[in-house]
Amino acid sequence: MLTAVDESGTHLTDDEIRDETVTLYIGGHETTSTTLVWAWYLLARNPRVRDALAEELYRVLGDREPGFEDYAQLTYTQAVVKETLRLYPAVWLITGVAKEGATIGGLPIEEGTRVWSSQWATQRDARWFPEPEEFRPERWDPASGDEIAEYAWFPFGGGPRVCIGTRFAMVEAVLLLAVLARRFTLDVDPGEITPVTGLTLQPDRDVTATVRSR
Repeated sequence: MLTAVDESGTHLTDDEIRDETVTLYIGGHETTSTTLVWAWYLLARNPRVRDALAEELYRVLGDREPGFEDYAQLTYTQAVVKETLRLYPAVWLITGVAKEGATIGGLPIEEGTRVWSSQWATQRDARWFPEPEEFRPERWDPASGDEIAEYAWFPFGGGPRVCIGTRFAMVEAVLLLAVLARRFTLDVDPGEITPVTGLTLQPDRDVTATVRSR
């Protein structure tokens, strides 16, 4: 942020840097923690995925803790986080204002119209994701043959206004999941959980778990 410039070559002011930093750290707290809750819930209901995650962590990390330098190699762990964000995006609805008129899905959109886009609806659409209700991290493997359309997955938004914390959030979630999953097995209460829409997408009840050392 200290070196970033806009189209005119203007740097961010000290106040803008401060505000963006506060947004990055405070705004990312609830979203990341909620994502990890949903990840453990999904892993508990999908033992095959949980075993595949454990295998990667053992292969890449052995008996040591993960660090930033391991992020690129933790491809399956990344896929688990991406698939969690597809099914349970912490930010489930975003909005914008049309800068010019357009037709979307056969509907005329006039300039200045406020348009709402739902990550929850789009990312569970069978047109973009085969078997959309299935928790299948393998769909994110380039070798899987699954072609994911641009903006079919947008838990952080997209375009020039994409979330400033996208990279930070992914690294944070992946490494936190790796730290916990390498050390522990969490047996989450398998009962059904209904997502509740608020500022973020939250479970409708406390998610309880039994924690066991590996």
